[in-house]
Amino acid sequence: MVKVSIELGAAGFLVLVTAESIRHALRMAEERYPGLDTRVVLPLDPGTFFAAEPATAGIEHEIPESAAG
Repeated sequence: MVKVSIELGAAGFLVLVTAESIRHALRMAEERYPGLDTRVVLPLDPGTFFAAEPATAGIEHEIPESAAG
């Protein structure tokens, strides 16, 4: 399992997604927020990229981009 931050287009939100792959994380965000552009926030943080076991797939946090800094 991996954990990545995904930016949601003009909505001004970042979401932290745990999934089996980066591609699956993007797909989960696209399904939950249809119509918004999604992109993985780079660079990936090597300290948190691999989710601790046991991890459950899902969108964990919604953070306004302005608060994320």
